[in-house]
Amino acid sequence: MSYLSEPVSEPACNGDKSLSTFELIGSAFAGLVGVQSRKNRIRDFSRGRPLQFVAVGVIFTGLFFVSVMGVVQLALASAS
Repeated sequence: MSYLSEPVSEPACNGDKSLSTFELIGSAFAGLVGVQSRKNRIRDFSRGRPLQFVAVGVIFTGLFFVSVMGVVQLALASAS
């Protein structure tokens, strides 16, 4: 049985409260590495806003790019 065919229950009474900054960053990072729990995924789709996840994804992508460029620069500097 696929996890997509399981019934989805509503999260605990959180009302219309949006995700905190910590929850948003944690969810984006967990999704990035592929370890997002079902409970958090349901919470994200019920309380999160798509624009928030896009913004955090762009920031994570920029940080990853800068990190890779830094490692490449260090490798090139040590090779000379």
